[in-house]
Amino acid sequence: MKRRELTEGDLDGLTFRVVIPLLLLSVVLVLQLDSEGAAGDWAIRMAYIWVAPPIVVLFCLLSYCNKRASQSIFRKAWLIVAPVLGGVLLTYGSIGYFNFANALTGSDEPVVVSGPIVKKADSSGRMGPSTYLYVHFEGREIHLSVPLKDWKSYKVGDIYSLTMYRGGFGYFYRWKLSKK
Repeated sequence: MKRRELTEGDLDGLTFRVVIPLLLLSVVLVLQLDSEGAAGDWAIRMAYIWVAPPIVVLFCLLSYCNKRASQSIFRKAWLIVAPVLGGVLLTYGSIGYFNFANALTGSDEPVVVSGPIVKKADSSGRMGPSTYLYVHFEGREIHLSVPLKDWKSYKVGDIYSLTMYRGGFGYFYRWKLSKK
């Protein structure tokens, strides 16, 4: 078996055939689920623990194997910058997979998340305004994304109810396109 060195064409193929489709699939998964706010925080922590280290190591190995990178100071700097950038990008890109795993391993039994509203919040961003209600349920505060109409009509102290499902990791979710 004859060995050959990695070329830039090999690395470009990896990016376009593997990395970008995985990131796009993660975005699609995120758009299909409406999870409680704590699930997103949990997914970010899990991504930093389980995804970031192996991805950074993989990108370091790929950078090290690229012999052309040692020709100039800029290419040498790129040996450090590329693994970090790749690690950050793929770590945030994997968050959808953790939320999807929570949903797939969960129960099919609906749970009515109902309790007094302890806080209201709103924010605006590139995707438009977002409105949230914090509901006390089962001894903890559940952070729910709600329609603007609900956000305006409910006050702190009112009882708010929303049918969701309990995920396998304990976080509530619902499918956005579901008719249930």
